[in-house]
Amino acid sequence: MKYYIIKYALTKGIYEAEGTESVKKDYMKTKGHYNLLFSKDYSDSLEDAKIMADTMRMKKIAALEKQIEKLKNMTF
Repeated sequence: MKYYIIKYALTKGIYEAEGTESVKKDYMKTKGHYNLLFSKDYSDSLEDAKIMADTMRMKKIAALEKQIEKLKNMTF
């Protein structure tokens, strides 16, 4: 089954992997290796993966804007 990994969406983008979910939902087997992936790290739908990655992007932008505002208000 195809999965769309979004764990590193903000640095590497969304990438596609072939694999199967194991009995434990916290693991996914891809190409003979077990990877620790939580449900927030991947999706079996490209549309859902795009939505999740966009949410990550918006949260990162908000955090950076907050950090910029904090730096602008600093005085020495």
